[in-house]
Amino acid sequence: MLRALKLALLALIAIIVAAFAIGNRDGVVLSLWPFGLELALPLFLALEATLLIGLVLGGLVAWLRAGRHRTRARRLARRVEELEGELHRLRSGAARPAAPTAPAGPALNTAEAAPRLASSRDAA
Repeated sequence: MLRALKLALLALIAIIVAAFAIGNRDGVVLSLWPFGLELALPLFLALEATLLIGLVLGGLVAWLRAGRHRTRARRLARRVEELEGELHRLRSGAARPAAPTAPAGPALNTAEAAPRLASSRDAA
């Protein structure tokens, strides 16, 4: 839908530009004052070239002004990738069975161990 709308808009602009060019084919003389140059060219070409130059310059200024936003977006995208990698590592580590933390050995009976610990402290 959006693509069809774009194509329709481009077709409309092309028709307007063509109609303007057909209606303004008379020649004009442009004087480029500081350089002492004069150009004889059709009126539509002078106007459309001026429009195109303005469009390019405006786009260049907008692109330059958005530079810090593009830099910030790249930096944030890198940070998101780092955090997603860390999240993936943490999730994959949590999915694994937990490793035993204490060495396997005979079960310690706390009722028997408490008097032994108390007597060893008294001897010292």
